[in-house]
Parts: sequence; structure tokens; C-alpha cells
Amino acid sequence: MILNQLHPYRQRTILFLKYILPLIAFFVIALLIIAPLSRALTQPSQTVLAPTVSLQHNGAKGLRIQSTDANKRPFELCAIQGTEVSPGLYELHEPSFRLTLESGQAFFIRSSLAKFDAKDDIVDLFGDVDLRHDQGYHLKTSHVRICLKTMTAWSHSDVSGTSLQGTVAAKGFSLLDQGKKIQLQGQSSLVLNARA
Repeated sequence: MILNQLHPYRQRTILFLKYILPLIAFFVIALLIIAPLSRALTQPSQTVLAPTVSLQHNGAKGLRIQSTDANKRPFELCAIQGTEVSPGLYELHEPSFRLTLESGQAFFIRSSLAKFDAKDDIVDLFGDVDLRHDQGYHLKTSHVRICLKTMTAWSHSDVSGTSLQGTVAAKGFSLLDQGKKIQLQGQSSLVLNARA
């Protein structure tokens, strides 16, 4: 059917759709391309440079910092309450730290109190510090320092713990290779479980 033989109303509708449909298709395709790019640009890529916390009366409830390390492994630092004690330095109450390893397993650290230095990406955990690994490792100490830039943790305080293989005690530890290895420091003892 020829366009000139159509009713004038239909003729206008077809001409309108002839121009508007390609424009709509262009905008949809552009949106599908731009949306993932803008999301990638707005998400943090390495470590937390500063927490996004809304402070009310110099305090914040429910502090949560989520990011990825240099190897794109996710980590999360949470606290029931955070208080900015000086610019870029936060005191965290009942903090917890979680790092997901390349294997998909996770490493957890909890304590009663922590200080987070947003400028240097350092977290110091104090009190009853509890470290757990998905493979069954469980360590207790009184102080742990975590460097978010290098994803290392260490303690020079007495450490005691258990694993599926036995119990351990040491004068400190270092968490190396982004949580893959735990190196005991100082005078250490290891008691292996007897095999049944």
C-alpha cells in the first residue's frame, strides 16, 4: 500500500513513528551502554579513603564501610556506633571486619572497641579481639592492627587459639598474603590433637 493512499491520520502516525522509534531505540541502547560505565566509575575500586558517614552531634549509628582491596576482594568494616574523635579518626563500638579471600572463604575479626584512621586506612581493634576463619581457625588476643591498603593484620599481644588440628599460643601473629597465611611470633606453642 502506498503512503499517499492512506487516510491522512494514519499517514501522520506512520511518519511520526518512522522518526520517533529510531530515536527511542538510540536512547535505550545508549542507556544500556552508559549505565554500567557510570556504576563502575562511582563504586570504590581499591580501599576506603574516607568513610561516608553522616555525623549527628559528632556521632554516627550503624557505621558500615564496604569496598574492595587492590585484588578486587570485598571487605567490610561495620560498627554498632562510630564517633569522630578528631578529623578522619573514628572510635568504633563493637566493630567487626570481614575479608573475603580469593577462594571464597572469609576471615572475620570482632572486638569491643576500635579506632579507624580514615586518612591512613588503619584499623586498631582493642579489648576481647576474636579472629575466625572459615577453615576453623579461632584466635583471641587483646589488640590487632589492620592495614586496609595492604590487607595485612598483626598483633604483638599474647594470642591463644584453636583449630581443627589443635591449640596454639604465641606472643603475637601476622596475617600475611591477604589472609591466606598466619605466622605466629615470639615464643609459641602448638599442641596437636591426637588422631582417632
